[in-house]
Amino acid sequence: MTIDELDKIADPDEAHQFLNEIKGVFGVPRCLFLVSVSDDALTSFERRGIPARDAFDSAFTSMIHVRPFTLDQSRTWLAHRALGIPEPFVWLCHCMSGGLPRDLGRVALMLYDLQRDHTQLGSVTHAMLAQDLDIKTRAFAHTAKLLPRTGDDDPHTLIKHLSDVALTHHFDLATPAQRIWPDTTGPLDTELARLRAEVACYLVFCQTIAEIFHDQLDPAGKADAVTALAVARQHMALDTPLAWDVLTDFRAALNLADQPGICMTCDLTKRLSA
Repeated sequence: MTIDELDKIADPDEAHQFLNEIKGVFGVPRCLFLVSVSDDALTSFERRGIPARDAFDSAFTSMIHVRPFTLDQSRTWLAHRALGIPEPFVWLCHCMSGGLPRDLGRVALMLYDLQRDHTQLGSVTHAMLAQDLDIKTRAFAHTAKLLPRTGDDDPHTLIKHLSDVALTHHFDLATPAQRIWPDTTGPLDTELARLRAEVACYLVFCQTIAEIFHDQLDPAGKADAVTALAVARQHMALDTPLAWDVLTDFRAALNLADQPGICMTCDLTKRLSA
């Protein structure tokens, strides 16, 4: 029996309470229970007995850490589901998904839909980013509307910045990202500041993807860069300041502030089939 989405309960106390209420059924003979839990729960289990047992420790026999795919694993996963995806498009899917299997599937489906009208790597990348930006900016704006004003910071300012994000052919997202990043050197201690950081980090990520995945992408030595971008994408879901630092260091290392593109012409035509 599978119990899913327990990892989506944001409040640890609520998750513990829910588990305490259901763990009595875990002793049913000849029945295996598989439960999805958060990384916090996994850490709690791995620290079991130091200093005391909690609900997660006492409920489970073992835990398995499901890590994001590596680039090789993403390549293999895609190869089982589609034939002939050129390597740069595999890299693009891996970076956009961060190696998370569910997101990798979504990105692969988007790629398949886009290849009818876009065949070049740069065109596909921009179309994919445009779709994702449209979805994400609307979600960010909706979230901002629900937040209160904090000090001199007004959520409507963030909403205006989001509406000003221009989806041009050249993608200039780093500039609005700098304006959106919260004006603080301290911790992100308000919901609005944290949301600003998430938005800014996401825009810098999109800008970096647009600058890396051009029609003349040089495949030599880029596997490490692809892995680094995928790791940054993973950090965006867990630790925004860390993701920001990783992205800014990555851009500085590749001189992306001064270098609009990095150079194998890649065409998706007749190479992608479901």
